[in-house]
Amino acid sequence: YLIDRLGRRPLFVWGSFLIAGAMAGMFVAVRASSVALTVASMSLFMLFFAGSWAGGFWVVVSEIFSMRVKSAAQAVATAALFLFGALTDVVFLSIVSVGPGGLLVFAVVAVGGGAFVWCLLPETRGRTLEEVQAIFSAGARAQIARDKRAAGSGEAGGVGVEFAQLRPNGAQSSSDADIVDAENALFLSPDARREGQ
Repeated sequence: YLIDRLGRRPLFVWGSFLIAGAMAGMFVAVRASSVALTVASMSLFMLFFAGSWAGGFWVVVSEIFSMRVKSAAQAVATAALFLFGALTDVVFLSIVSVGPGGLLVFAVVAVGGGAFVWCLLPETRGRTLEEVQAIFSAGARAQIARDKRAAGSGEAGGVGVEFAQLRPNGAQSSSDADIVDAENALFLSPDARREGQ
């Protein structure tokens, strides 16, 4: 629900900062030997993670890969998720056993995740899979810049330039023919494209 109401980027960025805040709260709680604050911080961490990154990962991974590589790419992304989750499980107690400052390592990682999203992940809320594919093939950073400009000017509720204005090379256009060309370039084989001409 939240990921479609608020958007992917805000949910990930705010989730990252709230997760980092919960980890910082856990640091303070452990240093103060407060069981109540530790439990509260851990509960907040779980709430913020579950409400942002835990579900958001699956949505974004299902959107960003082209149809040609979607199965393999989603498999690799899922394997990486589980691998790094297992790695975190293995090193967590070792890092925290050094002292409560180890919890701040995880807070820094959370902030880094939010920075990654802010810099490299365009908003995909309200866009079709074809539109998302066009954004990623044209360059995600260019779409982020367009979204920020649109948000600053109050256009389109901050969503940015519509797909109908994108050519396959990322330039703007309002031609329906360019939209069809972009879709064909993304989803049709070279033979099918030639047959359609």
